[in-house]
Amino acid sequence: ADGTVNSVASPGPRPRWQRDEYVFRGGGTETWEPRFTFKSFRYVQFDGADAPPEVRGRVVHSALESAGEFDSSSDLYDRIHGAMRRTILGGLLGFPAIDPAHEKNGWTGDMQLITPSMTDNFRAAAFLTKWLGDVRDSQRPDGSISMIAPIRDGCCYAWAPGWTGAYPIVAWELYRRYGDRRVLESHYDALVRNLRWQTGSLVDGIAPPSIWGDWASPGYGVGPEDRRLTATAYVFRQAELTAEIARVLGRQDDAAAF
Repeated sequence: ADGTVNSVASPGPRPRWQRDEYVFRGGGTETWEPRFTFKSFRYVQFDGADAPPEVRGRVVHSALESAGEFDSSSDLYDRIHGAMRRTILGGLLGFPAIDPAHEKNGWTGDMQLITPSMTDNFRAAAFLTKWLGDVRDSQRPDGSISMIAPIRDGCCYAWAPGWTGAYPIVAWELYRRYGDRRVLESHYDALVRNLRWQTGSLVDGIAPPSIWGDWASPGYGVGPEDRRLTATAYVFRQAELTAEIARVLGRQDDAAAF
């Protein structure tokens, strides 16, 4: 009500995560820009300066060229599409900086959902190929992968097929969009190890409950639905896609097994 930013009442980020501090040297005009972080915001508040500073907002993201456009007779649809493009770009800073106001992490679950829209709108082959390498780098000897790539602080390994299932989903999307078998060939062994880890966790063909379930159901964090349902569906989808990848690579025995 008093015109200041109410970040304490906002869900998610705590104020310190969105705050920068600068100490004036004094004696003339000074220019400052954050170089090792970025912000996602609606309002900006300045405290402590004797006079209002000159402020410029800079849009920062990886340099993905546009690959597709959308135009319609509906202003609403056009605005939604424009917001979607800005949202995608705002979360790409050399890696998928998912939730750029809060966590800035490469959550795999978000990537498997956004990849079709990303490849519709941008030339994303190099970006996604690099990111799949980050996913593979997180793989443990048992075949499991982290839910976040690039991995940070040894985090985050858990049973969540809707997240780790991004590995074959994004690999297949790259092949489907660009026809490049090299991605499938270079990741095949790791994909198979990951699938065997997933299927080895099934009990009578049913997956254990996912740690996240159908994430963020209305009014909930982890939703009230049976968390085995989405987990089993994603293990099935992972097996289905790995079989398709095996067929493309001429590995018919693997394809039949999967």
